[in-house]
Amino acid sequence: MHAYQYKVTTLTYKGEQLFFPEAINDSDQVVGTILFDGGACAYYSQGSFSMFGAGYLCDAPSINDAGIAVGATEQGNGNQDPVQGMIYGDGLNEDISGPSAFGFINDEDVIAGVQPNGNNGIYDLKTGTWTNVADPKTGCADIYLHIITDSGIALGGTSCGVPNNSFVAISKNRYHYVTPPNNLGAATFNDAETAVLQSAQCPADAFLWKHPWSNAPLDLGTIPGDSGDCYRTSGISTSDEVIGWTTGGYNWVWDSVNGMRDLAKLANLSGLTAVQVTAISKHGHILAQAKTSGGWVWLILDPLRS
Repeated sequence: MHAYQYKVTTLTYKGEQLFFPEAINDSDQVVGTILFDGGACAYYSQGSFSMFGAGYLCDAPSINDAGIAVGATEQGNGNQDPVQGMIYGDGLNEDISGPSAFGFINDEDVIAGVQPNGNNGIYDLKTGTWTNVADPKTGCADIYLHIITDSGIALGGTSCGVPNNSFVAISKNRYHYVTPPNNLGAATFNDAETAVLQSAQCPADAFLWKHPWSNAPLDLGTIPGDSGDCYRTSGISTSDEVIGWTTGGYNWVWDSVNGMRDLAKLANLSGLTAVQVTAISKHGHILAQAKTSGGWVWLILDPLRS
């Protein structure tokens, strides 16, 4: 008998194809994409689904712990027309006028995205105002934010006169550029500013690089018995639990106590194929997609704490 470490909940919606789950919070509220009437964003909360952005190609990459999700939709059924930023959940259902897009929201309701004027920016939901993202010393705006921490540090990729694998940490008007060693690039960050690094070349491991990014990155290793795989990262929790997948078909979980582990040995995934982890919440709730005989479904994997 297996001593599983995650409880698996399978999400389905009226026989529709739940295509790609994108984000999860600590209350197991989930957002993602559904193949429904031309496409829509799906929002799952407390046992039921609701839809937003219906009829258009929709992308909802982030949800905070208050249950506010952000994203964007292509107007005109995906004919490469301008996108429109959307905010949904916790009583909100708002579109931002003019072409715009949202990519991340933190627990202070501060959002990273693209402004209606086409410039990258930071949007304060409470005040309804944008702040430009551009280095005040050079004017460079080639910055693409991944995350804004709850303390207000913005982190993202950049090509502002630095090597292509660099990232930038923005605190008010201070822009700090960081270039990871060994040509590694930042795949994702958590609220503690820890970066997960990976290589564009395969085979390759994933690496953990803690703020202030001065020590050597920690190689997360491989699943016991696996070799020659490319390890790709899907997310990192606040306590540095890292999840991802490999080109050889594994889904993996890493933490500082247990190291690298095969998710298939930690959760009951029987009857499922094409499983792929896609996101992790601040406190370790994992989101994944999978196929059943009936089509695509979403999975929530809740940690069983001892």
